[in-house]
Amino acid sequence: MIEYVISLLDVTSEAVEENIINLKAKEEIVVEKRDDNEWIYLENFYNVEKEIATRIVGLDRSKNIKKIEHIEKALKDIEKKSNIELSDKQREAVLSINDSNVTIITGGPGTGKTTIIKTIIDLYEERKKKVVLSAPTGRAAKKMTEATGKEASTLHRLLGIGKLDDEGIYSRHSDYKGEPIDADLIVVDELSMVDMFLMNYLLNCVYKGTKLILVGDIDQLPSVGPGSVLKDLINSEVINTVKLDKIFRQAAKSKIILNAHRVNNGQGFIQKGDEDLEEDTKEDFFFIKQNLTEKMMQEVISLSTGRLEKFGNYDFFKNIQVLTPTKKGPLGTRELNKALQSVLNPNIEELPEKTFGGVTYRVGDRVMQVKNNYDITWEREKNTI
Repeated sequence: MIEYVISLLDVTSEAVEENIINLKAKEEIVVEKRDDNEWIYLENFYNVEKEIATRIVGLDRSKNIKKIEHIEKALKDIEKKSNIELSDKQREAVLSINDSNVTIITGGPGTGKTTIIKTIIDLYEERKKKVVLSAPTGRAAKKMTEATGKEASTLHRLLGIGKLDDEGIYSRHSDYKGEPIDADLIVVDELSMVDMFLMNYLLNCVYKGTKLILVGDIDQLPSVGPGSVLKDLINSEVINTVKLDKIFRQAAKSKIILNAHRVNNGQGFIQKGDEDLEEDTKEDFFFIKQNLTEKMMQEVISLSTGRLEKFGNYDFFKNIQVLTPTKKGPLGTRELNKALQSVLNPNIEELPEKTFGGVTYRVGDRVMQVKNNYDITWEREKNTI
């Protein structure tokens, strides 16, 4: 760590060592010895990690009061009613959830995680048990709702920690512990995006005796905040974990899903004629190799302004999203947005514009909402024909 700080800040080793001693004296850091190594934590992070470990183990080891008796028969009945046939791994996952208070379900895209969630919902709701679904982001919660047919909320809304103060802290009061969750079973999807602080809030709000199902893929998006909660929980081997690795036939017809698994396995993208490719595989993935910056920009504009529309009737303002890993530079978000705006939304009619922070906004521009307001008054529109 000392070597890293020296290279990062260009300071002497004496200065680093002196400050480590000072931080330790002020109890702002914790030094823990494990296996002949010293691990250094910020004091707040160390305490939160300890709390997570204590709470999740305590929850898991509490009495399994929500266990379903004669689960095998109940499962067969659900399969018959839902007209589905679970794979051996999916069946193992459902039985594991029944036998444990805390269960992790992990696997890549197309491996059947959603089917397990839907089966569990049916099993518990048939017995008049309350099931709560949640995910770390609004988009993930919406996707969960669409996949299961049951309302899912963001973790922030579920826990009542949606209000951010000026420093971005979830609550203005340090003693605020979130709102207890009234549920027999809680399912949290996309757990890879949950940071240690949000996980700690969640565990503090789960009553002992409530079943907790954590679903996610460690190869998906990581959390923005500190901590690799899902990965660390799986690696600890303390919490019951079911790993799904079989791609189902329907999912295997998507090049997106096949390529996601190939990349994780260190393989290249699928080409025409590959053995993995079935005859009716969807043409939903294309890789265009280009090294020149100017050519890349031309490709993006060309795809956004006509080529994709001709290919699959994709409309830029409804169906197309452009992603780039940087904000600055000729292919960062700023320059790409300017270039796309100039060809897709030129102000021909000379409507009012607003320039703020070096960006000009026009009527019809697509914008991204980056902060939630949980205090706003809203009502759901009724569907009209």
